Amino acid sequence: MSAKTARIIVSLIFFLFLKGFCFSQTGGQSLNQFGPNHSNLNFRRQLNIYQWIYSFSFQKRLENKLEFKIDEAFSSTLQRISSRDLWKDSQSLTLNFSYPLSRRISFEPIFTSRILSDQLAGFNNDIQFYSSSARLNFQPSSNIRISPRVSSKWQTQVGQSDHGFSYGGEASVSDFDLYGYESEISLLGGQDFFPHRRNEDLKLRYKIARKFYESTADTLIIIFDRLRRDTFGAAPIKDSMGVVREDTMKVFVRNLTQSNRGFENRLSYKVGSNTLFFFKNSIFSRTFRVNNLEDETTDLRKDDSGFESENSAKLRIQKSNWFTDVTWNYKFRSREDLRPRDTTPDPFGRHPSVGFDSEDILTGLGLRSGFRVDANDSLGISASVTKFQYTTSDTVTPNDHDQIKWQFTFTHSHQFSEDLRLVWRGSVFLNHFVFISRKFSGGNNWQRFIQLKPEVVYQPSKNLSIRQGFTVRAKYQTFDFDDAETGLRNTVNRQFIIFNKSHFALTSKSSFELGVNLELAEQGRFFINGWRQSLALSWRNQQVNALYKKRIGANFHFSAGLNFFRQVRWNHKVDQEGKLKKSVRSKHTNFGPVWAVTFRPSSSLELLFFGNIDVVHSSGRSTKQINNFNLDLKWFL
Repeated sequence: MSAKTARIIVSLIFFLFLKGFCFSQTGGQSLNQFGPNHSNLNFRRQLNIYQWIYSFSFQKRLENKLEFKIDEAFSSTLQRISSRDLWKDSQSLTLNFSYPLSRRISFEPIFTSRILSDQLAGFNNDIQFYSSSARLNFQPSSNIRISPRVSSKWQTQVGQSDHGFSYGGEASVSDFDLYGYESEISLLGGQDFFPHRRNEDLKLRYKIARKFYESTADTLIIIFDRLRRDTFGAAPIKDSMGVVREDTMKVFVRNLTQSNRGFENRLSYKVGSNTLFFFKNSIFSRTFRVNNLEDETTDLRKDDSGFESENSAKLRIQKSNWFTDVTWNYKFRSREDLRPRDTTPDPFGRHPSVGFDSEDILTGLGLRSGFRVDANDSLGISASVTKFQYTTSDTVTPNDHDQIKWQFTFTHSHQFSEDLRLVWRGSVFLNHFVFISRKFSGGNNWQRFIQLKPEVVYQPSKNLSIRQGFTVRAKYQTFDFDDAETGLRNTVNRQFIIFNKSHFALTSKSSFELGVNLELAEQGRFFINGWRQSLALSWRNQQVNALYKKRIGANFHFSAGLNFFRQVRWNHKVDQEGKLKKSVRSKHTNFGPVWAVTFRPSSSLELLFFGNIDVVHSSGRSTKQINNFNLDLKWFL
């Protein structure tokens, strides 16, 4: 029995064990939310990027019960570079009409247009797509819906124009009882037929759920997806000697097919009045295949088969003044390259690589707990350990590796008074990365990360709020086979950051915000034996943000302020006498005004404007001015 087969069997046994032990809770359902009818115009500039965006959405139902909806979106992007201007234009239009033929049947014609012209991609990415379709919506009861459709489609890609037709539809049955379980099934499918191409979609979902009693429930979701996409591609033509012919391209069809099959199970079980178990398990099998169809020949570019199993469990204990969560998770993934192994790799031909198989396993254990000591103090603890294992059959780059991580965080909050509160956090993070192959074992390393972050919040009234704190952070990276005395690759990074963010209400209609940050940092070589460093680089960052806000009337808001940032970097070198000398490496400063305006002259119109100017000074470079702004106009119809 192979290791992969054994892991699949273990995952199935684990699932069946949990299924027989307890029950699951149903997941939440997402609801579609539609915004109001609107028209939106936006223009923005950032550095050398200019973008124009327009969108329009309108939906209305007429007296004759005809309902129509129009959605239009257009965007144009300009990137200005020294050699030329590059444009990217995108347009999308959908016209949707719906007319009820009876109480349970409605007829729905749809027209769709998609156009993309893209010079920014660096290759021929342009496409034009048009579709006109007719859909019949049949709802014989409140929980059954059937929607067949037929379409005619036109598409232009890589200079190739295609006209075809398609058919498909959707069907769903929800909220029906099956042996005491609430069931739901949905099916979506369709096919596109073009002269040289074919597209397919198939999505099947089956969900069965049951709530037995409070906090004890079971949900099973079975999934089957299949997708096929045929697109036009282009490649340069080579002569018999393998030399590319100038200004010649051959067009071919690229075929992509993929499938996803599996299930997901969610369980919850109430053990006692304060204790809950949660379980989540999923098993999926996936395939992914890419072919280039050229001149009645097939060039197999990719043929992968994958398996994925994920299992997790959580125990939650919650009482009036404390809670604890203990979690465990296990995830296994494998990918197998099914291309023939006897294919000879040719880096310049049809087979740049034969491919390889890979497997990875992630296992983790976590703890999260909180405790309220009294009315003024509370404590929190978070800890976890995870192990990641990666193996591959790649003989060219055998980068099999293991990685284990430890994390621990302690949090304490103390309320001195109603106006003053202190929160501090201490964190430790360890990471050990090990290559299995001796070829890469020089990269084996430890990372140690330590951080302390206290913060004070002072708010004596709604007109004044001050948040201030600091962060001390250190990161040590040591390589397992580095020389402990010379420390050629071992490094240390240290940071000290102090920050202040204040809000002052000057009047009932105006306020002032101030943010100040100071960062001191250094890095250098690290000698773990003596736990000391040889400083190589240090820097200081200073940042100030000031903003004044004013409300003039009920419909006009105005903000104006100033941004300032300055960075100085120093080099540290040891001279011939063994003394450490410090010299300025670079200086950078940028500052400028910032402002924002919000204007609502009526309930149907809104204008938003934001802009800032940065004057940039950098060592060895001429002063530059960068203008950024964003203008947004919205009409609510």
